[in-house]
Amino acid sequence: MECSHPSKHGIPARMSAELPLSGVKLLIRPVATRIASSPWDNKIIAVELLQPNKSDALSYLDSDTQAPVRNARALIRFGATLEPYLQEYLVGPLPVAAGKTTVAPLDYIFNKAFAYGYASTNLSDISQQLLNGTATGDPSGAFAIAGSTPLIFEGDSVLQWAQIFKTHTGACEDEDILPSGLMFKTDITGRDPSKWSVVALQYNGIFYESEADLRKAINSSGFIKPGTNLDGAWACTDYNNISFPHDELNPPVSVAPDGPRFTVDVEEKYVEWSKYQTRSPTVAMLTTPKSGLHFLPLVK
Repeated sequence: MECSHPSKHGIPARMSAELPLSGVKLLIRPVATRIASSPWDNKIIAVELLQPNKSDALSYLDSDTQAPVRNARALIRFGATLEPYLQEYLVGPLPVAAGKTTVAPLDYIFNKAFAYGYASTNLSDISQQLLNGTATGDPSGAFAIAGSTPLIFEGDSVLQWAQIFKTHTGACEDEDILPSGLMFKTDITGRDPSKWSVVALQYNGIFYESEADLRKAINSSGFIKPGTNLDGAWACTDYNNISFPHDELNPPVSVAPDGPRFTVDVEEKYVEWSKYQTRSPTVAMLTTPKSGLHFLPLVK
């Protein structure tokens, strides 16, 4: 079934022949190469299209403004130094043109992080007493911190709730069902982590307005410590060789007697369905190596 092409090209379309990656690689070759013979070399790890800002994309889709400028993002591993590091670069505009395309550090999309350092130091005594351990940000550690999204904006402050989870010990990655019950609300306003702070906490369903309040409660009589969830085979959903009735039968299948109610545009990378509706739902698709498949809703 053919797709009714939109009047404007799909923004999420991935870099194709008209936007060759070779030009981008050539532009950043003075600082890195695609092939690294040793860990001490600078290497181009990945090059992909940089997704435009949402405000620019909506302005283009909803009005007669020009399409957002296309830029590439390049990740480079700098190994030719005693302190190796990773740095992303913005390369654009595309396609590459002499005197127009430039290379600059790509930092603005990373202006927020999570205060692992603050939690592992300032709250280490609390988590040690309650959980018999602390989260340090080490992937091999016994505990991990997960922050909630989206971020909370209150006036000029940027806030985020987070919780400490027990990390998995077996083959199943089941941290999501191993919460510790210790949550804290952080003020992460600004780009200086030294100015971030914990403004509230919650443990075992009880809210505390400060770290001092929770410390006082921990040392009081009658304070309850439920303990942490323990990982085990019970958390795995893999087949365990136990047969159930009718396991040998094929599962049910969906049948569309009149054909599919959706259309796919491979070139523009979007899907639309239920075309008979007044407002036809349309979803654009974006795939990146870092974050996988994205579905971006567009209402025509």
